[in-house]
Amino acid sequence: MPYAKRGHLPVIAAFFLGVKATFVILMVQALLRLAGKILHRADHWFIALASFLALYAFEAPFPVVVIMAATYGLIRQTSAGQETTHNTPHQTILRSASLRRTFARSTVWLILWVTPIALAVALETDILAEIGAFF
Repeated sequence: MPYAKRGHLPVIAAFFLGVKATFVILMVQALLRLAGKILHRADHWFIALASFLALYAFEAPFPVVVIMAATYGLIRQTSAGQETTHNTPHQTILRSASLRRTFARSTVWLILWVTPIALAVALETDILAEIGAFF
């Protein structure tokens, strides 16, 4: 607890300011490196920027942002699949099975996410319900 006891001293405050600045620079470099490897097309950058703005500026719940991004990906995959003219029956079956599996898994995870929140609301545990609604 040296910071709590001596955090008001200029030397200690300057040290922790340097640690904060170093941490911010490391996070920005990691973010840029990751973005360079993952975000290849303009629509990827748009989704990343829109997600950041939704979370930071508009305080949207995280699951809503994830669901919106997944919906965009599903729409884009479906429209890209219709543009190809050389679909074999095997590819069509695999695509429909993949969509069914995606919806089934999404439904299971959504139920697993909503159930504890509904239970917290039903038991009137305000703090747990607030935390669940936040996420």
